[in-house]
Amino acid sequence: MMTPSEIIDVREKRGWNQQALAEHVGVGQPTVSRWETDKAKPRGAALKILKALSQSDSAGNE
Repeated sequence: MMTPSEIIDVREKRGWNQQALAEHVGVGQPTVSRWETDKAKPRGAALKILKALSQSDSAGNE
């Protein structure tokens, strides 16, 4: 699982708006909005992509 703040962090570190993150993950912008407001949780392929993006952030900061 990823928390809403982790999802926002992934997006903001790239300078993306919700629409840009949605396009990279393969979902609609309303879905990203629901994730960021804790009204829904990312699952399946979307969660894997978000985790990969998060891990690439961590690797780049070491």
